[in-house]
Amino acid sequence: MSLRRGLRCLCVTLLVLSSLFFALNGAQALLADEKDLAFVRGQEGSVEIISFKAWLRDEGFYQVGISDDALQSFELDNLTMAAVQQVCKFNPELTFYENGVSWELIWRWNGMVKPALITPNSMDFHMGDEHERIEQIQNRLNALGYDEAGYSFAQGIYDDALQKTIDEFVRCNKLTYDPNDGINAAMQELLFSENAVAYVPEEETRSLPEKVLAYWSASSMVFGLEIPNYALWAVGFVLLCVIVLLMIKLLSGGGKEKNDGKDGQNTGKRANGKLRPGTICFTIEYHGEQCVYYDDIKNYVRIGRQTGKFPLNLEDGRISRKHCEIYYLNGDLRLKDFSSYGTTVNGELCHSDERVLHSGDVLGVGDHSITVEF
Repeated sequence: MSLRRGLRCLCVTLLVLSSLFFALNGAQALLADEKDLAFVRGQEGSVEIISFKAWLRDEGFYQVGISDDALQSFELDNLTMAAVQQVCKFNPELTFYENGVSWELIWRWNGMVKPALITPNSMDFHMGDEHERIEQIQNRLNALGYDEAGYSFAQGIYDDALQKTIDEFVRCNKLTYDPNDGINAAMQELLFSENAVAYVPEEETRSLPEKVLAYWSASSMVFGLEIPNYALWAVGFVLLCVIVLLMIKLLSGGGKEKNDGKDGQNTGKRANGKLRPGTICFTIEYHGEQCVYYDDIKNYVRIGRQTGKFPLNLEDGRISRKHCEIYYLNGDLRLKDFSSYGTTVNGELCHSDERVLHSGDVLGVGDHSITVEF
């Protein structure tokens, strides 16, 4: 009996010691010394943290939307820490720390250390693939109402049902799509953006007169009121006539504003030739071609291959998808580079760095020359 009791005590002791060992190791994995962290939770970081948050949002790491105020904050909030945890899941060689962001992650993000970070928007998926990102894609499709199409797919698996749902998404968003491409980065970027179109059932085959009659006899909800479509069109026509008359009156009265911009864009200038306060003028030159673009910067202006309305010639192969950002900070107009090739300011290279801009500075973005005036 004494031998059996002694063996039991020994087993209990070993179990307690092993539990303590794994608990201590787990605590070490969750926390790190502040010297090993680029950004520390609970402490105000540098301006670089704003660019880091914007990158997390653009690459699809935020599980829910983040406000502009949170993006401009210098602190690590709960949403951002959850996004950092997603970065570590996509890149298992990185360690996630509860109390901040490691230098290793920031160096990989800045391109100072290879390889480049794997992001949700950089991954393509094909039939048969299984991944946590696929489950996020399925949840996003359901949130847009595509579960009403009636296809039941297995969570996290790219199966035939998911492909049929993707086909519905392509139809509703009027995309040109090759099924062999699977779910590529461009489709994911649209799917998780505000521009994604929700599910609309395919209409039954009807003649054109029947469709027109059905539309005019239908009603729409406006401010909680059900109003016939023909009445809405009548009101819209009257408002359009009023707007046209007002425009004719303003133009005939010799308004103070004039339009000298290319392709009908307002130049942002007054009659005396000066820029309006807060307006930035970008003169863009590429291989002898020139255009002018104006922007009243509210948050930032993004320059790159996939950054929206900033006019660039995409034949320039030295432009990155997200090349650089221009924004105001503490009263200064600043530039932050994110590109592979770097951005020049008056001929001086700025690579993964930040510069203060002055009116008249000339930026080199790929083979484009951009003069900034404000």
